[in-house]
Amino acid sequence: MDAKLVAKQKHSEDRALRIVESMLDGPVAKDLVLAQMRFLNPAYYCDIVTERAIAMLCGYPMCGMKLEKFSKKTFHISTKYNKVFDISERKNFCSNTCFKASKVLEKQLPTSPLWLRDNEKNVEITLMSAECEGISF
Repeated sequence: MDAKLVAKQKHSEDRALRIVESMLDGPVAKDLVLAQMRFLNPAYYCDIVTERAIAMLCGYPMCGMKLEKFSKKTFHISTKYNKVFDISERKNFCSNTCFKASKVLEKQLPTSPLWLRDNEKNVEITLMSAECEGISF
């Protein structure tokens, strides 16, 4: 492999890690989230969600709500829909609104390698308008 390409790959991964670390404390401004999402892939975004939940913060980066004690259940049985839902991922968020907004954001993230994105056209990311008291737009 070319040394220049390896250095570019390392720089891209380091930048992504710094972005993840910067989004772990409290709510993150909308402009900052929109500007930095182009440097992340879905795996790094999931790291943000998980690390915020470990710190007992809502997993959605723009929400500043604390997570309350949650049940240890992994599944929810819905008699209304006659389905069993896996709620392990939902427990990382303070509300269904934040969970949905986070999923909308995650689905828009490019999956291409981070170090090849300089040559790509910027992806336009749109945020779901969320009505959660912890989110300030």
